[in-house]
Amino acid sequence: IDFIILSTLNQNPRATYVEISALTGLTPNGTKKRLNNLEQTGVICGYTLTLDVRRLGYEWYGFQLKLAKFNPETEKRLIAFFKHHQQVLLYYKHIGAWQYDVGVVVKSSDELRTFINELGTNFSEEIKLFDFFLVLDEVTGRKLPIGLFDSTKTSVGKKKARPTS
Repeated sequence: IDFIILSTLNQNPRATYVEISALTGLTPNGTKKRLNNLEQTGVICGYTLTLDVRRLGYEWYGFQLKLAKFNPETEKRLIAFFKHHQQVLLYYKHIGAWQYDVGVVVKSSDELRTFINELGTNFSEEIKLFDFFLVLDEVTGRKLPIGLFDSTKTSVGKKKARPTS
């Protein structure tokens, strides 16, 4: 039932309790309780709004950073920089050739240059590789793949054993 709720909200975050309950077989109140439980247990971390920043007169640039001198203090400073910088839309750390990807939204090339200069000034010794690109289109709107919450799966990609009659 939770997978049905999550799948429905993934495809339509504005679905009502009545609409979701029609898919789950629960009452709208029962659906609300299940949804509240998903929020309280941290499965649902929050709700967001996806905007087309280009229609608002902005451009979205992606940055890929690899640090030459990585240590916990550098990471704290870098994350604080991302969190408090007005133009940073998103950032994430990952394993691979690049250690951080950062999404920046700016109105002009002057704002982009200011951001790059600030990043370079604050982390000139730490950043080893630096690349950036203009994001032309966001295909998914940060939705999870359809079928991820298939009720026959216990976790991503693993099928639950079905009893044989």
